[in-house]
Amino acid sequence: MESENNKPQLDGETAVRKNLQTAALPSNGSEPVLVEPDLNFILNVANNSGDFYKKCFQCGTCSATCPLSPDSAPFPRKEIAWAVWGMKSQLMQDPDIWLCYQCNDCSMRCPRGARPGEVMGALRQECVKHYSFPRFLGKWVNKPEYIPLLLGIPALLLTVALYLKDPIANYLKIVPSVGDRIVFSYTSMLPHWLLISFFMFFSVLSFVILISGGYVFGKLLRKARPGAEPQNRLKVSSRGC
Repeated sequence: MESENNKPQLDGETAVRKNLQTAALPSNGSEPVLVEPDLNFILNVANNSGDFYKKCFQCGTCSATCPLSPDSAPFPRKEIAWAVWGMKSQLMQDPDIWLCYQCNDCSMRCPRGARPGEVMGALRQECVKHYSFPRFLGKWVNKPEYIPLLLGIPALLLTVALYLKDPIANYLKIVPSVGDRIVFSYTSMLPHWLLISFFMFFSVLSFVILISGGYVFGKLLRKARPGAEPQNRLKVSSRGC
């Protein structure tokens, strides 16, 4: 009896949920988007752009001003809306932020002083940090307080290499050239094989970092290419009100 009494109530709740889900669907039939604000991302963009973008009231002047803004997906209006909502995942795979070359015409004509051009620059900076590999390097190179650490790590590695150069040379049977004429006086402390090894190590490391970040970035950009709607991409109405 108790289960039968609860059945209509459960059916009613199911119907309400179904109606809410149907009402949440956009008019174009695409899937609804769950907005989960990334507070750290909001703070980072605010710090790098001067926190002016929160003044935006979506008038569309920036998109109408920009000569590069396409009619199908105008920017930077939607990027500012996504930034205010903390939609990091959408912005990190948005190719439009790379179309902007920060001429700042939109910032000059913004009636609210939201500075959309600076927001686009801050978003590109966040994108570089996001796709850097390893991730902490992207964070270090964008903050002045990490400069001593970035300089200290190579200095430490070079110090260790200088300390171990003789054992390494003996193990690898590297014989220094001997002659009456001294061509490079620094080779007694920094032999060529050591300098070449350091150069090759950091060159390969930079190449691996570039390829790794570029591969992931390109993969996401292909999903957001013109003509193909990205998954869970939230649209903002086009130019003007």
